Amino acid sequence: MDGKGRLGELRSKLQHRHQLAAVGRAPAELRRAVKRGELLRILRGWYVAGSQWHALSFEDQHRIRALAVHANAIGRPVFSHHTAATLQSLPLLRFAGERVHLIAANTRSTPRRTRSDTKEEVLPPTRVSRHRSPILKSEIAETTGLRHTDLIRTVLDVARSSSFDAGLVCADAGMRTLINTRRIGIEEARRVMLARLEELPRSAGKDRARRVTAFASPLVESPLETLCRLQLARLGIAVREQVEVVGSRGTSYRVDIELLGHRTFLEADGRNKYLDPKLRDGRTAEEVVLAEKRREDEIRAVTQFRMIRCRWNDSTTSGAMLDFLRGAGIDPPRPDGSARPDLY
Repeated sequence: MDGKGRLGELRSKLQHRHQLAAVGRAPAELRRAVKRGELLRILRGWYVAGSQWHALSFEDQHRIRALAVHANAIGRPVFSHHTAATLQSLPLLRFAGERVHLIAANTRSTPRRTRSDTKEEVLPPTRVSRHRSPILKSEIAETTGLRHTDLIRTVLDVARSSSFDAGLVCADAGMRTLINTRRIGIEEARRVMLARLEELPRSAGKDRARRVTAFASPLVESPLETLCRLQLARLGIAVREQVEVVGSRGTSYRVDIELLGHRTFLEADGRNKYLDPKLRDGRTAEEVVLAEKRREDEIRAVTQFRMIRCRWNDSTTSGAMLDFLRGAGIDPPRPDGSARPDLY
């Protein structure tokens, strides 16, 4: 389902107290329903069924929070940062999603980030962060009636306000989308993003965003691949991404990462590959595992390379990746990941 359809489905789960009152849910009954966990109050006046809420991903829960903030707003707010990323289906690392981000224009001479909004109409568990920063009309996009910062501004704002790792996860996906929508090359996309970054005011995270953009790659296809590539670079291992291998019968295979100089391929082995029905393409998890084994055997036979599989726990830090590689008999040239200060 595309982003527009997803927002429409999520909007249908939101219920205003007036809608609930129309079917006989008086204020006292609403309070009892909230206490029982049957209903969850997302924002003053807005509720979601508890069973529906707990079945949602963090990203979808955040989208519902944004929908409620939009519904309560005077005027049309512009969502930014991590909220804009979720509205554009950009991946976020270690995302909890309780805080909804809005942006308001300010003069270029005094850009600043305000404290969280604490007005009475915005109650926990949803909190709102208002960012004051210059924004052009051309930097505002819209999805199903919700205004938000456009793709490039969103990626840069996430990179400026997050860790290097989290910014890179978002930037890799954002650059890939930019290339696909504008039909431009990798280096041109990078120049476009860096040029937009230079137009933004000085901020504590601007240099980090510049380094994130310089290192970003649209070739990686998942957050796990992003982290694997990053930790390998910190350890001094050069890589090639999305390597094509032609099998003995002419079948073309694509491998996530090649560790140059080590005759080794690395696959980012996320659980979704086996558990997500959309990725299994109608196959059972067992059928997916068997197909992966046949594919791996064919690649090894043709290339004489070995295959190692990296999981989330192996990619969270350079230290975890170091342990993983040494377990596979690979000793990185820079075991101290801090030897690459440009990648932090």
